[in-house]
Amino acid sequence: MVVGGGKSLAELSTFLAVFVHQLHNTTSLSRKLRQIYVTSEQRRLSRQEKVRLLEVCNWICFTLLDVVLGRLVFLYMGELALSTFQSAEISPLTVVDFLRDNVEWLMGAPAGFKLNKPLASILGNGILLWLDLWSFVFAEIFPRGCGGAGKWLVVMFGYMGVTLQLTLLADLVNLATWHSHWVYLYFAKLNRLQFGLFSSLSKLFLGQKINVLRHRVDSCEY
Repeated sequence: MVVGGGKSLAELSTFLAVFVHQLHNTTSLSRKLRQIYVTSEQRRLSRQEKVRLLEVCNWICFTLLDVVLGRLVFLYMGELALSTFQSAEISPLTVVDFLRDNVEWLMGAPAGFKLNKPLASILGNGILLWLDLWSFVFAEIFPRGCGGAGKWLVVMFGYMGVTLQLTLLADLVNLATWHSHWVYLYFAKLNRLQFGLFSSLSKLFLGQKINVLRHRVDSCEY
C-alpha cells in the first residue's frame, strides 16, 4: 500500500502494516466461513475448498495463540520492567532532565574549558529543542496522575498479540532514535555552512572574490 511521499505503509510503520494485514484477514473470516458453510450444505467440498478451510482454521489458531502469548509476555515483562524502574527510580522525564542539565553544562564552561560561546549556543539549542519536544510528549503520555494516554496505551498493549507488540516496540525504538539522525543532519548543515564561509574567507585573503552574477571568481582589489 502506497501512502504519502511515495513510501509504502511498511516503510513508515511496521506496526501499522502488520495491523492492517491482520485486520483485513480477521474481517474476511466470517465471509470465508459463510461461503464454505453454504458450499458444504449443497455438495461435498473440493480439494481446493478444503485447503481454503484449512487456511482459515490455521489463521484462527494463529490469532488465538498470538493473543495468548502476547498476554503472557505482557504480564511477565510488565511486572519486571515496573519493578526495575521503581527500584531504580527511573522515569522518562528524569532522563530528559538529566540530558538537559548535561547539555547546558557543555554549553557553558565544562571542566573550566573556554569554548566558543556562539557556536556552543547554536549546537546546544538545537539539542535542547528536541529535549523540550520529548518533555512535552512524555508529560502528555505519562502525567503525574493515574490517568492520561499512557494508561490507555498500556491497556491496549496488554491485549495485543505478541506480533503486534514486537512491531510496536520496533516502531517506538525507531521513533526514539530518530532525533539522533536529525541532530546529525543539523550538525552536518552547520559544518557545511562553516566550511563554505571559510572557503569564501580564504579567497578574500588570496585576492579573489566570487562573482555571483557571472558565476566565476574575479580578482579582488584591497
